[in-house]
Amino acid sequence: MKFKIFLFLTLLLSTISYSQQKSDWIRVENYDGSKIGYKDINGNVKIAVDLETTFAPPKYFNHIIPIFDLNNHNYYLLKNKQKIALDSVYISSDYELDCERENKIRFRDKKSRKIGFLNQNGNVIIPALYNYAAPFYNNLAVVLKNATRTCLEQGVDSLNCEHPIFKGGITQLINDKNQLVVDSIDTAIATNLNWYSLHVSATNKEQINRVSFKGVNGDFYSFIDYDKEFKNWFFNTFVPVVNQRSIKQLEKLSFIELTTWSENEQIWKNNKNSEVINSEFVEKLVSKAQFLLENPKNSFFNSSDLNPYIYQNKNYDEFYDCNGNLFKEKYPAYSFYINYVDANQSLEYQESIAFIKTEKGYKLFTYSFKN
Repeated sequence: MKFKIFLFLTLLLSTISYSQQKSDWIRVENYDGSKIGYKDINGNVKIAVDLETTFAPPKYFNHIIPIFDLNNHNYYLLKNKQKIALDSVYISSDYELDCERENKIRFRDKKSRKIGFLNQNGNVIIPALYNYAAPFYNNLAVVLKNATRTCLEQGVDSLNCEHPIFKGGITQLINDKNQLVVDSIDTAIATNLNWYSLHVSATNKEQINRVSFKGVNGDFYSFIDYDKEFKNWFFNTFVPVVNQRSIKQLEKLSFIELTTWSENEQIWKNNKNSEVINSEFVEKLVSKAQFLLENPKNSFFNSSDLNPYIYQNKNYDEFYDCNGNLFKEKYPAYSFYINYVDANQSLEYQESIAFIKTEKGYKLFTYSFKN
């Protein structure tokens, strides 16, 4: 079977366990997606579908959204139709506009090209001091300061190039008052942290699944490392349950529905977990788990995303953020890939099983096995 690995890795329309508010407006589009507008939760049109934009604005309009029109005019729009912070819209390196999180949204100073934050009313609450700033999660944000901005392109003004890169500087952790919390933090580690698991203590106690940083006030700030947590859960909880061959226990460790690729129908199919988890399926999982344990060189795990074209019913709504992407800071997803090779160590085919963090822990939600 052709395993559609690229669909597992497709970056989806977003998530911060975004629970839609009753006051949110929802983005709507015309038949070909060339124009957008917004309606409220009752379906009333709040902004007519006549906005033509270069970059898609957020899926949800809470208080403030960025707009970048076809004439390269950009601004932030409030619900009263007021346009503010002209020519200051923040665009990410993958050409995505920011969306409002925790009543804050990023902006970029048009002169210095540095990043700061506006509040829900469009007022500057954190000045544009940073070369880079991640969104706020649990009132904390990772920022880069005092770096040198250069360009991938040769002979281009570093303040106006299309592909800026930063050298040096220091990565720090700030709170929503723009106060320094941790004066140096490893960026690679910070991308895997559960910011909502914050624990502050006077001493640095080593704890399973957690990493700690010494704050500027002398306290230690610890967070769950999702990578560590998932791997420990997989090998110490999921695999033992699989080997017990307990259908009931496997149903508890599975999402409401399980998704798989149908080679015959050439579509992704969503089925209730009780319709999938039977003795035959359990035996397949047992063999996959055994292979993983015995062939670590031919298996690996990666963080993954949700494809909104596959996972689009209401069961998945909570996993998407205000831009419609997986809210990985709260609901990370992981895939285990198993490579089957021939005698020459050439790849013959690949299988996978995928899991997502929910309010009730990690759950199996997708698998792709060769028929």
